[in-house]
Amino acid sequence: MVPVPNLDLEMKLPNRSKADGIENLAR
Repeated sequence: MVPVPNLDLEMKLPNRSKADGIENLAR
């Protein structure tokens, strides 16, 4: 996985569920 800003992640991944999953992993 590549470390990217939350904003960039949301913009790149329109799927909120996917972004949430990644955030959970980062937690």
